[in-house]
Amino acid sequence: METKPAMLGKLMTYKQREQIFKNIWDKCAEIRKTKGTDYSGNIDVLSNFKKSGAKYNISPEKALLILMDKHFQAIESYVNSGHLQGEGVEEKIIDQINYLGLLLCLIKENAWTQLDTTGIKVYKGKPSKTFYI
Repeated sequence: METKPAMLGKLMTYKQREQIFKNIWDKCAEIRKTKGTDYSGNIDVLSNFKKSGAKYNISPEKALLILMDKHFQAIESYVNSGHLQGEGVEEKIIDQINYLGLLLCLIKENAWTQLDTTGIKVYKGKPSKTFYI
């Protein structure tokens, strides 16, 4: 259940910002559970991007970026006009956050499939110190 923080004038407090972020993460998780299963099932949670990539002869990452671009254009339209006709800007932003996470999942999965000659999983590039999975 989303909690709407009370605004004090036009300035946002730290507590209000943190509540908004909590609501964002909760909504992101909720959408991943519902839309994720609808799009990919439970076996390969990234299969929809792989199928689209194969269908159009592009990488799964590029297929995902095309979907992200669609949402980014709507967000840009909102920033320029102050409104959207369809889904609200919050839904578009939530989708973008999830797409960024899914992009990272594709990148990580791709790195995991790169094996060195000893059969040990290795990463291409420099691993992140804060998110090394």
